[in-house]
Amino acid sequence: IKVRQGGPEPSAAVGVTTVRGLKWHGGVEFKELTKPDADAVKRGSSNLAHAVRVVNRFGIPAVVAINRFPDDTPAEVAEVKRAAAEAGATAVESLGFAKGGAGMTDLASAVVEAADRPSKVRLLYPDDAPITEKVETLARELYYAGSVEWGPMTRTTARRYQDQGWNFPICMAKTHLSISADQKLRGVPRGHVLPIGELRVSAGARQIVVLVGNIITLPGLPGEPNAWDIDLTDDGKV
Repeated sequence: IKVRQGGPEPSAAVGVTTVRGLKWHGGVEFKELTKPDADAVKRGSSNLAHAVRVVNRFGIPAVVAINRFPDDTPAEVAEVKRAAAEAGATAVESLGFAKGGAGMTDLASAVVEAADRPSKVRLLYPDDAPITEKVETLARELYYAGSVEWGPMTRTTARRYQDQGWNFPICMAKTHLSISADQKLRGVPRGHVLPIGELRVSAGARQIVVLVGNIITLPGLPGEPNAWDIDLTDDGKV
């Protein structure tokens, strides 16, 4: 979305992962995520590999930041690094919470190294493609959906937006817990149905927002945000 609207292209991308998140994708339930289980990390690493493939699909190198938690074991962290390397990315531990800036220097160095590699952004669809084609391309290429289910009036809305000349990029609003629209589908599900419930236009941001599945978007700011009631005293206190 950003690249299409101008400015410099990114030279690399950082994907953030956690041992706990990969264990969840490996079939471990939430209440058991703090228990050591390197095998579950290995099972769930397919989700990490998919994220790396998405970055590479856009033509840029990926760096994986492992957001460390105190109960992560060396064997689990090693499994994440192995999976990332196998997928074609460099994985580095992110220790900023525990060590501040000193805990982030290794990650920073890895990002600089990745950004120095030759790269060229490859976009997934042309700007003037029909909105339905853009959505179906994303569903197929990024989410591995077998089909797209268009809800009532969504195709009509898409045509109306096109008639207005709104050839904007697509912003997919969907669950972060799965590459599908069903948060219960872990790992890398394939052949699922991606249900489109609603289309909205963000004219100022120049985006078509596509609501996928059971998703609720954040509300906008009120007409008079609370920030207007914040001030400083003469001696600089809030």
